Amino acid sequence: MTPQHRAPDDHDEPALLRDQFRQLLRYRSLLAVGVVIGLLGGGYLALGGEDTYTATGEVLVRSAISDPFAAGSTADKGINIGSERQTAISDTVGTLAAGTLLKEGDDVTARKLLAGLQVTNPPNTLTLRFSYTGATPEQSRARAEALAEAYLAHRKARTEESIENMAGGYRAQLKPLEEKRDQLEEQSGTGAADDVTSARANIIVSISELSRKISELGALDTTPGYLNKKPVAPASPTGPGLPLLLGLGGVVGLALGLLLSWVRLVFDPAVRSDRELVRSLGAPLLGTLPRERAAAGSLLAIGRGSSRLAEEYRAVAFRLAYDPSFAESRRLLVTAPRGDSTAAAAAAANLAAAFAEMGRDVLLVEADLRTPSLARDLGSAGHEVRPPRWAAEEGDGSWPGGGGRTNVDVPGSGAFALIPGTTVDNVPRALTSPSVGRIVAEADRSGNVVIVLAPPVLSYADAVALVDRVDGVMIVCDPREVHRSDLERIREIIGASGGSVLGALLHPGRGRLRRAERRAKPARPHRRAGHPRDHRRSHRDPRPALLHPAGRPPVRARTAVLCSVADQGVAALTNILVLVAAARLSTLADFARFSAVYLVFTVLLGVSGAYTGQPLVLKRGAGEETRGACRSAVAFTVLASAVIGALLAAVCVLVPGDTARALLMLGLVLPVVLGQDAVRYAFATLQQPHLALTGDLLRLGCVLGALSVQDYGASPARLIAVWGLSALPALLLSAALLHRATAGSPLRLRPLLRRGHLGQRFTVEFGVGNATGQLSVLGLGAVGNPLLVGALRGATTLFGPLNVLYTSATSFGPPMLGRITDERHRIRATAALAAVLAGIAALWATVLALLPDSAGRQLLGDTWPVAVDLLPATGSQYAAMAVGTCGLLALRMLDPRTTLAIQVVFSLTAVAFLAGGYVVGGVPGAAWGLFLGSLCKAAATWIRVARLRRRTVAPDRTVAVAEDTVGGRA
Repeated sequence: MTPQHRAPDDHDEPALLRDQFRQLLRYRSLLAVGVVIGLLGGGYLALGGEDTYTATGEVLVRSAISDPFAAGSTADKGINIGSERQTAISDTVGTLAAGTLLKEGDDVTARKLLAGLQVTNPPNTLTLRFSYTGATPEQSRARAEALAEAYLAHRKARTEESIENMAGGYRAQLKPLEEKRDQLEEQSGTGAADDVTSARANIIVSISELSRKISELGALDTTPGYLNKKPVAPASPTGPGLPLLLGLGGVVGLALGLLLSWVRLVFDPAVRSDRELVRSLGAPLLGTLPRERAAAGSLLAIGRGSSRLAEEYRAVAFRLAYDPSFAESRRLLVTAPRGDSTAAAAAAANLAAAFAEMGRDVLLVEADLRTPSLARDLGSAGHEVRPPRWAAEEGDGSWPGGGGRTNVDVPGSGAFALIPGTTVDNVPRALTSPSVGRIVAEADRSGNVVIVLAPPVLSYADAVALVDRVDGVMIVCDPREVHRSDLERIREIIGASGGSVLGALLHPGRGRLRRAERRAKPARPHRRAGHPRDHRRSHRDPRPALLHPAGRPPVRARTAVLCSVADQGVAALTNILVLVAAARLSTLADFARFSAVYLVFTVLLGVSGAYTGQPLVLKRGAGEETRGACRSAVAFTVLASAVIGALLAAVCVLVPGDTARALLMLGLVLPVVLGQDAVRYAFATLQQPHLALTGDLLRLGCVLGALSVQDYGASPARLIAVWGLSALPALLLSAALLHRATAGSPLRLRPLLRRGHLGQRFTVEFGVGNATGQLSVLGLGAVGNPLLVGALRGATTLFGPLNVLYTSATSFGPPMLGRITDERHRIRATAALAAVLAGIAALWATVLALLPDSAGRQLLGDTWPVAVDLLPATGSQYAAMAVGTCGLLALRMLDPRTTLAIQVVFSLTAVAFLAGGYVVGGVPGAAWGLFLGSLCKAAATWIRVARLRRRTVAPDRTVAVAEDTVGGRA
């Protein structure tokens, strides 16, 4: 029994969600429109609204007390801070503050005054924080101060009123006692008895007690509280600011774009995924044709060298050959849903060539009798042959017997027979004639294959007339043009006619193919026959094509490059934003400590990348050895970082100070952050950079989310711990993806410790080229001014985008420049790249110099005033670094062995300039010293390039002169 294709399960929720998400991302224009709308809305809210300013004052609340210095006395006795907060925002306090402000010329009502007030209570304190938001800085300061003083005045008056009421009550009790005492004194003077004397003594005691209480009330300290923090006029407006509003607008716009895309998807009748196509057609997807520029005047892709399209046709042919439904009859009807049948004709011809290449006797019948064009499109590849005997005996000249046959030669693959279509008067009669039945019956012979090309099935009934004779049907369509209803109708028509749909073949639309042709390079000339590569191609095993019927690698080259660049940008952006967040959350001294610890991490990160990452990315192929190397490198990095982190933590436990505690936290989180970076190298080696990008995006979101909830003044140790632990979700996700990709691969750690490991050389180059300068800054900060590290780190953070450019130029510059065959033009291109990068550095430094102080404080907080003074020196340093980076690129293309000496010499020179500049001019002098070191390195690099270029040109000229001399003698 022939197995029937089962459509995918509709209840497979994860697969459905993935398909829908992919379909939503296809509406890029709607997504872009949504993001633009969101950005415009955020920009309007940031720039169109009025600026508001918030002033804050803090009041310490205390109760009345007799002796505040007595032991056991507390100022919080009987204070309900919640009730005090309600009192602070009451109409009584607002009325008092409005009266005070009216005397100062600010005519505001109590209701309007209280509308801008916010009173909060920090946890576990007796402090009330008065925050007032006004139109101007001075207005917010004056009103916040007036409200705080009005609250204190109201509370003092309320306390004094309570004391007066209590004293009045005691006096009211005292008056009758005094009258009774006076009466008893009169009686005692006339010889009273003992009981009168005793009563008189008791009354005197009561009078004394009441007098004491009245005296104590009068001695109470009625100070209601203290204004600990006096409101000051804010220097910058409050609110989220332009960057945050733009970010929120972008997120909201993206959500709007997704909503619009979903609405468009719901009402779009076109097929938007392979899953929908399979479900609607009830047949499998045989393959997807890649975009490829066809040779001029050639319909056949098979027979052309280096053709991805030919490989896809071969994969489809092998899949059909192994399909039981096709193997029984070896008849195939190729048609399109509607419209033009050019793609169906190309598919029929190439499948015929693929079957001929497999050693089958193939007959291709063009049953398109309305617009026949297959013979013309095949061109000179076909030549007429003698028709079969039964066709010659009929002799009526009708199609297909009188049309003749054409033998089509496929270079290097064989040949197949073609019965071209001709225009006839009665198409249904010709298609249902006995001659067509005899032609189709030729497939009954062993090793024969008959392929029939029919007009679009929904445009004409010609294909339906042939289904009862050729029961296997293949639909060739463009997924962006065919509708789900069309596919369902095709399935019903073919099923009702007694046939079955073997599958669908997708092809790119003509518009997309033309765009691909415009972007494509001129086709390379064909290799001569017998070339070794052609020989290997002709004996290629067809089974990989069956494993990947679409003929596409997991990640295309262009996608891989884009994902790699994006991943590098996300990783660099994470480091930049971590420093920016730390600068905004820390004081100047704490940021200096954080920068010192982060500089230690940067050095360890570079060493880890040089020892394990850089040798790993040199691996080629996707075999067992490469997967095992990726797994071993990640495991080695995690274990080594755990050992180093444990040693660092053990040493710092014994050392006091905030810096030591921050280093202790770095040692604890070191396996997490270094392990995440090692996984990035592993994914790059496995040619799956999109997985590295996914992990880094998750890490960026977690790091920013964790740091955004920290309070100002957080210690460096806490920031380091939060930063490190926030990378744990990304590490777990990346580890799971890596385990899935390398499961079963061997784990070998000993080769990474052997002498001669390539990572040892890379580590030495990193040490003398990068780590020396970074450690010199750290050492100079430890010996001299500790704020030096924070200042230089803050200034360098502002130039973080340029680091991404330089890293991308180093990574992708050699392969791109290597495409230039002429060495002189290659050097000129490198010099032009150096000029462009230096200009970008100068422009970026100018933009930062013109940045307002309010925006700068939003970036770096308290570190901005120090960093802004270093912008000229740091900008000049980065311009020189651009020239030096491109010079090193040129040296690597000319003679890679010369770069190490330059790195060693001029890294030490940069350290000397750094120390000397600090001695002469302090922190600005150290920054200019770094610039001089980079400038000297750039100059020496290009001088070396010029010398190597002259040495290369001189032998070439000598050889040319010698050849001319020999030629002249001959």
